[in-house]
Amino acid sequence: MKKKSGRCVICDVKPADTDDHIPPKCLFALRDRKNLLKLPTCLDCNNHSSKDDEYLRAALISRADVEDNISTNEIRNALIRSLSDSKQQGFQKLYANAIGVKRILTPAGLYLGNHPVFSVDYGRLEKVLSKVIRGLYYYHTKKILKNEYSIKIIAEDDLNLQTQSFKDFIKSNILFYIDQTILYEIGKNTFHYKYLLTREDKYAGAWILRFYGKAHFLGLVLKNQDL
Repeated sequence: MKKKSGRCVICDVKPADTDDHIPPKCLFALRDRKNLLKLPTCLDCNNHSSKDDEYLRAALISRADVEDNISTNEIRNALIRSLSDSKQQGFQKLYANAIGVKRILTPAGLYLGNHPVFSVDYGRLEKVLSKVIRGLYYYHTKKILKNEYSIKIIAEDDLNLQTQSFKDFIKSNILFYIDQTILYEIGKNTFHYKYLLTREDKYAGAWILRFYGKAHFLGLVLKNQDL
């Protein structure tokens, strides 16, 4: 292995002795894996997140609204293989406990049938998505996002449950401005993102992450004292 220099771009503590895919490689179809971002990380940050990476994949693929994406059939087959692997009993039990059934209705109230739904552990998702944002920050700025900055992940579904005043604040003070920035794509129709850093503090900012054209997450990067 070629010896690397510098610190891990994720933890900013240990030496970077390997490369890691940002976002996780398991989210992409095979045809889209040739040009993924590979960033310098330590072995711990690389290896210890693999289960959370798979969890994110399971949560995304289990959504009813991503079924028509051209990449998700292959990814869904990979998930099925994981659920059939005798070595993955812990993941299989976790998935079985998280899966449920939901009635699907059109906006007009027409019943479309039942669909499996995944009860998401947002704490686990936040670990992976925060790692993605730290990696993307390094990719664009060539700087490591300092540890005194934390990342708060807000799923679109959670945002819809907030008060109207909070949604209006997010829309007018964050989404309005970030919508005017460049839209980046990694993997055809798989992952898109936008970001905007504040003028006063180039570490702080907001990130929009979109998976498979449907699953949206807002990431807010703030100094710990501002949380």
